[in-house]
Amino acid sequence: MAALKNKNRRAFTLVEVLVTALAAVVLVVGISAMLFYGQRGYNTMYRRLIGYWDGDNSRYNISVVRNAYEARKVFDAVVRKSILERYDPLPPNPEIDPSIGNQLCVYYYYDPANPDPINNFPDRYAYFHLVGTDLILEQGPVDFIGLPPRDSGVPSLPAPDKSMVLARKVGNFVDGRNIPIFSKQGAALRMVLVLDDETNPDDNVYSGIQTLQMIVTTTAIRHNRIRD
Repeated sequence: MAALKNKNRRAFTLVEVLVTALAAVVLVVGISAMLFYGQRGYNTMYRRLIGYWDGDNSRYNISVVRNAYEARKVFDAVVRKSILERYDPLPPNPEIDPSIGNQLCVYYYYDPANPDPINNFPDRYAYFHLVGTDLILEQGPVDFIGLPPRDSGVPSLPAPDKSMVLARKVGNFVDGRNIPIFSKQGAALRMVLVLDDETNPDDNVYSGIQTLQMIVTTTAIRHNRIRD
């Protein structure tokens, strides 16, 4: 009877073994891909939030998220206290094209509570401009009485007493189009930064060179007016 039972026991066919093996391979590949892309996404977000050490240049790269936050905060604080009547340079055609370009100068009062008895015009300037791929903010005193002559550019300004790098690795090419950093909409001034911290993205997930690009847009409204 034992011999008869062994003869009736069914074994796996070759087709069943192959199907099972194929299913196992697909499952392993799927899990591996999920882990790979998850790790790469984590590394990218970590570099965006924290920054990373660049071995080739022997320096620490500031994260694009932190850079974007700081640039937006400073731009908003400066523009909000600037005057409505004047900013430089003007758009090429304010009625048709609101674009300004890659430089902007606004004017504000250093101490609004204690106006200058001789000159009602703001006594400070803030000049945003692009130097290479760095966005620089310079601030200094205004030494002219009244409004300076207006032309297509920024008027001659005294040497700044404050200067800072507002953002690094600024590149304003999006989908092959060059968009201006600064533009105007009514009383609002807008800043658009394409923070691009990539150089020849590497396929290696653990490489220090990653695609770290962000588009940051911020709008600030000017609130002040020239004193009567």
